[in-house]
Amino acid sequence: MTPKTVVFDELPKTATGKTQKFVLREKARAMGSLTKSVNTEFIRSKFKRWVQGVACLVLAGIPFSS
Repeated sequence: MTPKTVVFDELPKTATGKTQKFVLREKARAMGSLTKSVNTEFIRSKFKRWVQGVACLVLAGIPFSS
């Protein structure tokens, strides 16, 4: 399931309107590593089931588009 809408906070900008990338990098570092909290086994099992489902569609001759 995917969200229909994703809302972002306003990006930090300079007086001339350029995005302050260094501020975004600092915020990302402060959030810490995302890989520690990701359940990779869950993701692998979901991906495997998705691939199996697509393979069934292909073998059955049913058109598939992502």
